[in-house]
Amino acid sequence: SIKPEANLNPVVVLPMADPSLSQLADTGTPIELHAGDNVLLVGDSMMQGLGPHIVSSLSRNNGVQTLDLSRHSTGLAYPGYYDWPNTILQKLQSEQFKLMMIFIGANDTWDIVINGKYTSFGHPKWVDVYSERVENIILTAKAYNTRIIWLGAPPMGRENMVDRIPVLNQIFESTTAKYPGVARYVPTADSLTTDGKTFSKFIEIPSRGKVMVRANDGVHFTASGQRLLAQLALSQLVLHPFDKKLADKITF
Repeated sequence: SIKPEANLNPVVVLPMADPSLSQLADTGTPIELHAGDNVLLVGDSMMQGLGPHIVSSLSRNNGVQTLDLSRHSTGLAYPGYYDWPNTILQKLQSEQFKLMMIFIGANDTWDIVINGKYTSFGHPKWVDVYSERVENIILTAKAYNTRIIWLGAPPMGRENMVDRIPVLNQIFESTTAKYPGVARYVPTADSLTTDGKTFSKFIEIPSRGKVMVRANDGVHFTASGQRLLAQLALSQLVLHPFDKKLADKITF
């Protein structure tokens, strides 16, 4: 579910990050996974839809173990409700993960509380605090030698979210770009829209024709949309085939 909006103050639309920044994370740093590696999935209800496809594919085809921590109605805007940075820290302290995939933002397009007062979405103070929370997660991953794939939030079909999602994505992109050996920002709009920037409920797929990829609520995804996103996420990885029958014969 989506948290009710606290305030309809005008959005301060930030300039988008230099497109070249997103390329830095790919330079000489392939994200390679082998059988036995662990992957952590983090996010809101968007990841809850995507996660099972990633879990199934990595386990079945590559012998990679995946832990899905995604939880609906969560984000980075309200740590008093659910504290993702601390949750991630505790999990990385207790278990080793090669990679963390993050898909978040549907519940973060609202005002937030700073020093006991609501601060309007997009205000410079809002941006600073939210950016710090993103960076906190990246620094935690860096400290525990865990790579990050940060999926951008897709365009939304709700009027009060349209201009706000790009602000979140700018933060995700510019912050991950500061840590090219650790984090990689991956936009999702191209996989789910007809023009790469505006909400599309249906898209054309060459082998299937017109396909519905977004749910009627304008936020979530159909099974087809989830599969497209899973393909996008998995395309960021160097994966190795896994022979389960052979692995079962190996004794230690």
